[in-house]
Amino acid sequence: MSSTGEVLFDLRGVGRSYPDARGGFLRRVRQVAALREVDLTVRRGVNLGVVGESGAGKSTLLRLLTALDRPATGSIHYRGHELRPDRPRSLHQFRREVQMVFQDPTSSLDPRWRVRDVVAEPLVCLGIGGDHRQRVAEALQEVELEPGTAERLPAELSGGQRQRVALARALAPDPDVLVADEPVSALDVSTRARVVELLARLVQDRGLTLALVSHDLGVVRRLCGEVAVLDDGHLAELGPTEEVFAAPRTPCTRKLLDAVPRIPR
Repeated sequence: MSSTGEVLFDLRGVGRSYPDARGGFLRRVRQVAALREVDLTVRRGVNLGVVGESGAGKSTLLRLLTALDRPATGSIHYRGHELRPDRPRSLHQFRREVQMVFQDPTSSLDPRWRVRDVVAEPLVCLGIGGDHRQRVAEALQEVELEPGTAERLPAELSGGQRQRVALARALAPDPDVLVADEPVSALDVSTRARVVELLARLVQDRGLTLALVSHDLGVVRRLCGEVAVLDDGHLAELGPTEEVFAAPRTPCTRKLLDAVPRIPR
């Protein structure tokens, strides 16, 4: 793991539990642990992939990293300042620097808005000045969409185009960090490959730091220099991606790697 580079996120003893979804009168008192005593550091310029089986705590971790939720135990600091979702005013600069790309490009875009308004939304919400039309046009160009796309509705676009719009929206405020939750899993195979390569180029050209959740270990290998393996809420393994994949130390990592389809020779 890299020991150089500015510390962006510093997680210490982070835990998060939720009420038991099985219902009944015990729901309010019975808690299910999604994360348990997680220690994790994310450094500038070191892209982190987060992997694990369903229910391992991956999406919970991303919600905490984006201050959409608050840990029940432990603390999360971003550039030395504790993230406090209960103090939204303290998060204004954080919201500009850390942008999210969601899994489903259809549900993450308002179907009533033109693409120009979708991409401009964070500029308006964050009070970012300047020529919004120009910034929208530049963002769409960066994600390789035609200028006329700005006047279209999400329903008029393909899945790959919609995910590019979601990327443009995240890029518009000029962030330092992209947090992506399965950003290509809803796309077909060929479109997925093109979007992964686009994402790789954007991260490289803009000097972004990427925190990525993905079930696709190939995507993680392509985009991330480090990988964190979650198992039942625990951080089971953390290290350089190639080293972890080449010589997994834990049963859960080996299980994930064994599940990757192999093409017969």
